[in-house]
Amino acid sequence: MAGEEDDGSRAVIDVHHHFCAPQWRRWAEGQGLIGPRSLPPWAGWDAEGALALMDRAGIAVAVLKPMLPARYESSAQLREAVAVTLEAAAEVVEAYPGRFAFHAPLFLDEEEVSSWTLRRGLDELGAVGVNVTANYRGVYLGDPSYDRI
Repeated sequence: MAGEEDDGSRAVIDVHHHFCAPQWRRWAEGQGLIGPRSLPPWAGWDAEGALALMDRAGIAVAVLKPMLPARYESSAQLREAVAVTLEAAAEVVEAYPGRFAFHAPLFLDEEEVSSWTLRRGLDELGAVGVNVTANYRGVYLGDPSYDRI
């Protein structure tokens, strides 16, 4: 997506900017869900590094796509992970006005967590949209089983 700036230059928007919150990493390590060396390189996200990359690439705004790369033991633990991540994303948006926005993550196999995430992320914290996988265990978006989400 790109738009025109007042000076005629193009404003690039990154609509899929992987965001693995440092707060989530600390929380997940404390829960015993991850080890610091078990995460992929993009999990080392930090705002200054992201802004430097964005500036080099001509990206005006990045929409954070929350990444929570772990296997959760319960719906309650997943909800806690999402809460930590949503709060962190909202803090980034507040700290860098106009540079970041964020999506709320939905989980096709977790209807209650997804309903809560919609309320918390969109209604309370200002998420600009949602991100969701195209399918879960071969059941694709648009299937009537997902109508409640």
